[in-house]
Order: sequence, then C-alpha cells, then structure tokens
Amino acid sequence: MPTKDVFNANVRPTEAWSLDGAIVQIGNGTNLLVSQVTINYARANTQLKPVNQNKNIMIVGEGAGTISMSIIVGPGDKLKEFLSQYSDPCKLSENTVRITGSVRDECHKDKTGGTVFVCGDVLSNSIGVSVAGGGPGGIAMINGTINFTIGSLNLE
Repeated sequence: MPTKDVFNANVRPTEAWSLDGAIVQIGNGTNLLVSQVTINYARANTQLKPVNQNKNIMIVGEGAGTISMSIIVGPGDKLKEFLSQYSDPCKLSENTVRITGSVRDECHKDKTGGTVFVCGDVLSNSIGVSVAGGGPGGIAMINGTINFTIGSLNLE
C-alpha cells in the first residue's frame, strides 16, 4: 500500500534528478567566460471594455525583451570578435543565445535536456566594465556586463 501524506497524496518518489548547471551557447561559438545571464521577455497587452458593448477586447502588442550577461574578461580577442558581431545591426538575424539546463539523473548520468531557451535577433546596447582588486596576494579581475535587446524568445 503506497504511503500517503497528510494531504492524502501519494509521496512515493517517481524520479530523482539534480540541476548541475546550465550551458550558455553564444550563436557564433565565441567562447566567453559567462558568470551570469538574465532574460526578460514581455509583451504589452491592454484589456478594453467598451461601455456600449457587452464584451471585452484584448489588444496585444509584439514581444520584446532584454538579456543581461555578466562575463569575466580574459586574454585574447574573443571579446572583440563577440562585440563586433553582436553590436552590428546588419547581423541581427545571425545573433542568437541558447540556454540549456544540464541535469543529472538518479543514476548520476550527465545529460542535457528539458527546456532550451533560444533568444533570437540579439543586439548589444550597452556595456559596463569593473575591475575588482584581489588585495595583497590576490588576483585582480576585469568583469563586464553587457545588455542586449532581443526580438524573440523560443522554447525547444
């Protein structure tokens, strides 16, 4: 007989998994050191209720969004290539960012799966740079924050 909890629900586990991380893939393959990504995507909508009619009208706008990405600036020219590509409005249709969850099942087998967020028409619109000193014997790091607009968000 299955074990029931106080809400009369069957509490026998059906599967176990853990989220071990996420993979952020920049469309053109640039190998950036990404430490944080935030995506916001929204569309405006307004509900209209004409006083002379017994109905509601929903007026819906197009979707638009933003990405904020924190990176660690390292040696090499990968950042320069990335900014050249993602700040060029003529290359807008080529610019994508994909975020995929990396999970581990109960048998500790690594796999990628679940929902993949695909941001399309990505264009950078601002960049910020900060330098963090490591103190005596520490390591100074150059961090960057890049903000983008996106024209679409799809799920795979």
